[in-house]
Amino acid sequence: MAKRTWQRRSSGVWLISLGLSLLLMLCSTAGWTGAPPAAAGAEPELPEIDLTRVTYQRLRAPVEWHFDREPSAFSEIQLAPFQPLQDRHVSRGVDDGTYWLRVRLVNPGETDRSWLIRHETSYLDHLTVYYRDQDSDWQQLHLSDREPFGARPLDTPRLAWSHATPAGSHTDLYLRLNQEQPDVLTLNVELWDGALYLRNLARNMLLSGFYYGMLLLVLLVTLSGALLLRQRLWLWYSLLVVFTALTWGAVQGLTFQYLWPQFPTMHNQGFHLLYIGLTLTALQFSKGFLRTAERLPRVHRVISLMQIGLLAGVGLRLLGFYLPVLIISFTGFGLLALLLPALGFHAWRNGLRYARWYAIAWSIYSVSLVASLVAATTNLLPWGMTPLVYSQAAGLLEALLLLAALAESLLAWDRERRAALRAAQHDALTGLGNRRRLSTAFKELMQRRTRDQGEAWFIALIDLDEFKQINDQFGHAAGDRILQHFARLLRQHTRPSDVCIRHGGEEFAILFQAPTLPAARSVIERIRTEFARHPTHFEGTLIPHTFSAGVTRILPDAAQPLSTVLQRADQALYAAKAAGRNRVKLADQVLEEVLSPA
Repeated sequence: MAKRTWQRRSSGVWLISLGLSLLLMLCSTAGWTGAPPAAAGAEPELPEIDLTRVTYQRLRAPVEWHFDREPSAFSEIQLAPFQPLQDRHVSRGVDDGTYWLRVRLVNPGETDRSWLIRHETSYLDHLTVYYRDQDSDWQQLHLSDREPFGARPLDTPRLAWSHATPAGSHTDLYLRLNQEQPDVLTLNVELWDGALYLRNLARNMLLSGFYYGMLLLVLLVTLSGALLLRQRLWLWYSLLVVFTALTWGAVQGLTFQYLWPQFPTMHNQGFHLLYIGLTLTALQFSKGFLRTAERLPRVHRVISLMQIGLLAGVGLRLLGFYLPVLIISFTGFGLLALLLPALGFHAWRNGLRYARWYAIAWSIYSVSLVASLVAATTNLLPWGMTPLVYSQAAGLLEALLLLAALAESLLAWDRERRAALRAAQHDALTGLGNRRRLSTAFKELMQRRTRDQGEAWFIALIDLDEFKQINDQFGHAAGDRILQHFARLLRQHTRPSDVCIRHGGEEFAILFQAPTLPAARSVIERIRTEFARHPTHFEGTLIPHTFSAGVTRILPDAAQPLSTVLQRADQALYAAKAAGRNRVKLADQVLEEVLSPA
């Protein structure tokens, strides 16, 4: 029994050994023939694009993509699961992950096809190209904006690479995209026909020249305004234009290409500082333009707090922080887009007429900025960086509209200045000038007296007779009505070039021209007669009134002060009062009476 058991066990071991031997032989045979293991499989078939049909397109399905959670070797990526690239996959938001795209570019034509790939943005840190033509080995090319601009194979502001696929052949292509630090990442890669790309590049350079030329023109105008007008508001607007140009130049990659090509750190670390600078200057300009300190003090304080936060972001960047500064710059941009249009329309509705251009300008700009931020950081808008193009155009339109707003505000401030000057030189009750107006007019007359070959100039000093008694009898309201009545009478009987003022209380003065001294007296006599003939109506009562006046000539050949001239007129006025009131006396006549009393 034991012998048979042992024999059965021996037979089982032998069968197992035979099976293992056959399996090893099969494996050895497979290895000898060069066939890969079943688990590895052959290289996957790549999705194809026909190069003869390509002029310009963004890489989309059938192009495939893959997210590499753990950075993998290229040989591993070839076997990784890829999926078709759709619009919803393109915007990756703020990300520092690694993404792969793959495609086979087929040239069924009879001539070689030159083509070019270019990433959509100018701030992608790394673009690694793995490629091979039919029946050739894989090659690798690394493009990066972390290196000096001159290290690029093509002199273009965005990472780009060109190649030619032979006739009747194909080129397999793997693209590795990643940011070195968390930043906005998009999978938008453009495929261009080589000749068409060169034409498009020339057109874009022409448009860029026009764009920055217009901004330079606006900057020169505003700097001239700042120097000539000595207004800080124009200087702040000049800085806003500078940051606008630098910001969009950085977005396009032109600042890296032309301003600091040897300093990739400036290019990579400066983006968000430029965003912050643009936001800071826009807020500072807005505070002055909309007069928030006096019209919207609470909003003014909020804007100031925002500026402090933005300055803190600059400090954090200088200390080496990256992600917090990115968040601060994007948040500031978003708040800018929401706050400034609302402030503009509020100011416009509350009587600041020139704010309408400001409101329209920031509304246009803000819509494009919000669209750009949403498209860049989310998948809600599958447009990639396209809204940035419209934001750039809106930035130029905004600059021009704000320049128009500045011009209109300058006119408005000039009107306000003139109104304030008029209020400072005019009497509120009668609408006539006041002592300051007379002093200004007299100084102007003295400055041009040597050039003035026309009629002589005179000053008449007028005092309403018994005016205190009128106030006591009929009340001050009646007295005010008489003063207004007399002011209207003066305007009716004098010329536009004459200066009529209320000298104080019931005393008036007229600076006027006449051919001769008797003619000057006749002018005042006519006014006196009219004033006496037309009593003032007040609450059903006729109030009679008269005035006395003294007239003196302004000597043309002496730099006499106004006080001297008024003193002579006052002496003549005093003589008119002493002679019984309701009459006009000439200063020369008074002097003659004093010198020859007999």
